Amino acid sequence: MSYFKALFLLFFLSLFCSLAIAKESSSLIRLTLADSLRIGGAQNPAIVMADERVKQALERLNQARAPLFPQVSGGAAETRQTRNLSTVGLPSTANASPVVGPFNVFDARLKLTQTLFDVATIKRLEAAALGHQVSLAEENKVKNDTLAVVALLHIQAKRAESLFQYSKSALKLARDRFRLANTHFKIGTGSEMDLKNAKAALSDGRFRWRTAKTAALDSQLDLKAALGMVEGQKIEILDEKLFSRNVLPTRSDILKSSAVTPEVKLAEKRLRQSEANVTAEKAEYLPRVSGTADYGASGDQPSQSKATYAYGLEISWALFEGGQRSARVAESQSKSREIATNFKDISNQQGIKAIEAKESLKNSRNLLKAAADNLAARSRERELTENRLKNGTASQFEVIDARFEEAKTKDGVEEAVATYRTAEVNLSHALGHVEKMIVSASG
Repeated sequence: MSYFKALFLLFFLSLFCSLAIAKESSSLIRLTLADSLRIGGAQNPAIVMADERVKQALERLNQARAPLFPQVSGGAAETRQTRNLSTVGLPSTANASPVVGPFNVFDARLKLTQTLFDVATIKRLEAAALGHQVSLAEENKVKNDTLAVVALLHIQAKRAESLFQYSKSALKLARDRFRLANTHFKIGTGSEMDLKNAKAALSDGRFRWRTAKTAALDSQLDLKAALGMVEGQKIEILDEKLFSRNVLPTRSDILKSSAVTPEVKLAEKRLRQSEANVTAEKAEYLPRVSGTADYGASGDQPSQSKATYAYGLEISWALFEGGQRSARVAESQSKSREIATNFKDISNQQGIKAIEAKESLKNSRNLLKAAADNLAARSRERELTENRLKNGTASQFEVIDARFEEAKTKDGVEEAVATYRTAEVNLSHALGHVEKMIVSASG
């Protein structure tokens, strides 16, 4: 009986845990733009991978530094062997075999090797240090690019949601218009063409509603993927004030900021690394000097071994390698020239992108103002039409049309807001300041 009680208790606990996990995964997360940027900066796979590449570059730096430190090794061996003396130039005596043995050999030894002069290794260490700086610059660029993508996906998801809400309002008005047209047709005050037009508008409204619903779901899935969330996580994108710039940066400020963006800094670091690689390849022409020493016990038995040692210097110098070294130098020089050209191009293009983003922001600001003025006019027109309906000087069709125009204009304002936010993100991205938008959006 106790067995069944334990089994029942175990089943109950597992069911309770499953329900708790399901409840946690289905909990609603409300997101502002700042929230999306924070989560994306911490959980986006691209940023996480970029951070790992920085750690890899640091370990490559440690690997390049290792040859400059003493290399210590140890070993012990005991063998029983025979030897042919004639192979080492020792003549055998008359009537004696040149083969001696078998005999025992025991040797236990510590060996120390220290690089004394190796310019090539030092130069490669410098190149590896620059490689670490390149990985840090890559991380900054990836973070700037990824946060810009997250911000744009957040804006698109919010815009898709507002378009879905507009499609619901438009569908309701189309349904009201169809019912009204059907009533007028039945009592003989409306034409068949008016009824068919209202029916066609209703069908179009249903299609747009379904399309907008699908687009809203797709945009939320894209945003959740960028934030590292599971597909089943429920999110709500909150309304918030515009994080507008009171004063746009001047042309000189834009050019100054664009010269130190993550893209430009990365190209600059890569150029410096390529120049260091050229120097490292040229340093291979120079000789290498190292010192070696060993100390240990040697004999035919461990108990009968004697202490022995050796030390000395070694100089190695590659005098001719069939043109391999010169070919490597020429290749590294060509890569350096290629990267230098790319650096100049990125520097020029970054300034142009920032200036274009500023102009786009100015235009979107004007578009937003025009959309707001248009909405005020449509709202006033709807109020007047409703008043005229009360006075008997306007029909219900006119009221529905006025409400539809107001809803359409509201959607135009939402589109203008999304356009303005997108332009703001593009300018911040071009200037390398996307991360600062977290503070701006929070404020």
